[in-house]
Amino acid sequence: MRYGYFAYEQRKTSIKDMAFEFIGFAEVNPESPEYDRSAERLHDWALGLLTTCNHEAGYFVFNYGQVGEDGEPEDILATLDVAWNGDRELAAT
Repeated sequence: MRYGYFAYEQRKTSIKDMAFEFIGFAEVNPESPEYDRSAERLHDWALGLLTTCNHEAGYFVFNYGQVGEDGEPEDILATLDVAWNGDRELAAT
């Protein structure tokens, strides 16, 4: 089984619709000593991605879970929503 972090930017496309644009993925190494804490590290990974990639202000959704055969998340173990102002996090849930 493979596990990883998935990142999406959530955008409003109309009054009632939202779209999710895929912005990043990182596979978690099961040999890493931090492997057991992967779900706890989702927040750190998320902010690192937003900072490193210089993302503009927006609303972002991050998941940690099992990677399906198609490369998409299959079994989500942790989810994080972040409002980002382009420099720092405004809120997390």
